[in-house]
Amino acid sequence: MTYSTAEEAQNAIESLTDSELDGRKIFVRADREPLGATKKPASLRAPRERAPRERAPRKAAAPSESAPANSTPGTQLYVGNLPWTAQWSDLKDLFADHGCVYADVVVGRDGRSRGYGIVRFETVEEAQAAIAEFNDHEFNGRPIVVREDRPRE
Repeated sequence: MTYSTAEEAQNAIESLTDSELDGRKIFVRADREPLGATKKPASLRAPRERAPRERAPRKAAAPSESAPANSTPGTQLYVGNLPWTAQWSDLKDLFADHGCVYADVVVGRDGRSRGYGIVRFETVEEAQAAIAEFNDHEFNGRPIVVREDRPRE
């Protein structure tokens, strides 16, 4: 996953480390490898020892909080009624022809989709075209809701 600020990345690391994904405890860290570098297979890496630490309870992020804040009004869309199996790459692929530059699915503690996500476009016109084409569009057997993302009040 890519974050637009170091603060967002650090927050994800702190909130997701030692959480469970498909019944297994996970460890999250920043990727320090240069693009295109190959990584050692897991069987060749040394195991990591970590001391237990306290974690603050996570709160669910509102759609407008889950995406980076550097979007122009009218270019960020909320996509609702997603299947539990939906991932950010599914949204990115679905909206790619309309100029999607960012996509994310909000994920709960269990590692599954919370049923909604955010997509962002470079222009308001691209976003409006995506709404016109995909609102009430069937995606993996579910009619999705696509509308301009608006802050919670």
